[in-house]
Amino acid sequence: MIATRIACASLAISILLSATSASAAPANAIPPEQKQKLASLRMTALGEDRMAARKAINELLGLGDVAKPTLVEVLPKVLVRDKSAIEENLRKISALGDLKQVETDVANQRKAALARIEKLATAADTTAARADYTRLTATVKRLNDMYAARSTVVDIARHRPDLLGLWKDIAPKNVPNPIDPAMEQKLATSIQQGLGESLYPVLKDLSARKLETNDPLPNGPEQAGFYYYRLRRQTEAYNKSLAAQADPGELELVRLINGYRDVLGLPPLEMDARLLQAARRHSKEMVDLKFFSPISPTPENKDALTRLKNAGFNHEGEWSEALGRNTTTPVQTFWAMFDQPPYHKGMISSTTSAIGVGKWNQYWTIDIATGPRLMLATEEQRSNAQVAGNNQAPQTAAAVSSSGSRTGAAGGNDGGGPMTDPTKIRIPNTGGAGHVPGVPSIPGLGGF
Repeated sequence: MIATRIACASLAISILLSATSASAAPANAIPPEQKQKLASLRMTALGEDRMAARKAINELLGLGDVAKPTLVEVLPKVLVRDKSAIEENLRKISALGDLKQVETDVANQRKAALARIEKLATAADTTAARADYTRLTATVKRLNDMYAARSTVVDIARHRPDLLGLWKDIAPKNVPNPIDPAMEQKLATSIQQGLGESLYPVLKDLSARKLETNDPLPNGPEQAGFYYYRLRRQTEAYNKSLAAQADPGELELVRLINGYRDVLGLPPLEMDARLLQAARRHSKEMVDLKFFSPISPTPENKDALTRLKNAGFNHEGEWSEALGRNTTTPVQTFWAMFDQPPYHKGMISSTTSAIGVGKWNQYWTIDIATGPRLMLATEEQRSNAQVAGNNQAPQTAAAVSSSGSRTGAAGGNDGGGPMTDPTKIRIPNTGGAGHVPGVPSIPGLGGF
C-alpha cells in the first residue's frame, strides 16, 4: 500500500514538473553562483538531516521566484519520503512493545547499579559494576530503540503541517495534488496513538516553537527518559562538531565515558574546548618536563583549577581531574578509570556537565567540571566562552614517542610510584566531585 502511494506521488510529481517547466526561468538566465546555491539547497532539503532540510526549504522560500521551481520539485518528494518514514517508525513503536514496562525495568536495574557504585571502595569491588554495565547495556539498547522511533516521529511530524501548508500555497493549480487530505488525517491520528498520552504533548510543544528552539524541559517523570535520550543524542552531535579540535583518542574517550553515563541514565558530558586545552596542555607538560602529578613544577600551572582558569574556564561547581599514563588506547584508559572507585564515582557525577580530554604520548588528563551547556547557548554566549591563551594542537601520530610514557627521570614528581607502572590512573583531584545520583538531573540546562 505504501509503495503504491509513493509510486502515485512520484507520477504526480513528474506531471507537476512538466507543467511548471515552461514557467521556470531559462537556465542560462540564472547566474552560475545562484544555480550552485539552488543545487546545494536542493540537496540539503532532500537529505536525511530533517532540521537542516527544513532550514534549506525556508531559505529556498526566501529566495523568491527564482527558487520556486526547485521548491515545487523538492516539497512533494520530502512530504512523501517523510510520510513513509513516519509510518515505518510507527510500526517499530508497535513492534517494540510496552515502553512503560521497559522504562520500569531499566529504572530498577539502574537504581540497583547506582546503589552498588555508591558503596565502591576498592578496585576489587568493580567486578559487580562491570556485570551491571554488561547487563544494562543490552536492556538500555532496547529502551533507546523505543525512544529513537518516537524521536524520529516527533522530529518529522513537528514540521509536517507547515510543509503541507507551504505546498498548498505554491502548488500549481493545474497539477493533481499528490497529498491526500484523508490520508493525512489518518496519519495524524496514527501519530497521536503511537506517541501516546505522555509523549504526544511533546510533539505539540515542539510544533509551537521556533525552528532553532531547543527541546523544552519535561513536564513530568513520564517524559524525562525521552528527554534524556534526546539530550544525549544532541550532545553526541555537538561533540562530533568539535572533532577537528580533538585527537581521535581524546574524542573516543569522551564517547566511552558518555556511553557509560547513558547506560546509567545520566545526562551526557559536553566537550568543552577550554577543558580540552587545559587537559592537553597538562599532558604535554608532564611529557616535556618528565613528571606525573596534578601539581605542576611550573608556578603558573600549579594546580588543576589554575589550569582551568588559564584556559578560560571559570569553574562553577564540582570538578575533577584524573591523570593516566601507559595506556595506549582510549578503551584501556576508560577501564583503568572504571576500576578506580574515586574516579569511577567522579565520572558519573550527576552535577557535572562538561569534559575535556587531553592526550600526549601515552599520558592522559581528564578534566570534568560544571558549567552551562554551550550547545544550548546563543552564538554570543559561545563567543564569550573562547579558549584563553594559545591553542595547543593535537599531537600528530608521527610525533608520538614510543617511549614517551616511560621516560621519567629518577626523582621526578610522580606523587607516589615509579614512572614505569604499566597502568596508572591517579586518584582524581576533586572539588567535591563524585556524587552518585539517586535521581539524575540535567546540569547546566538553560543555566545562563
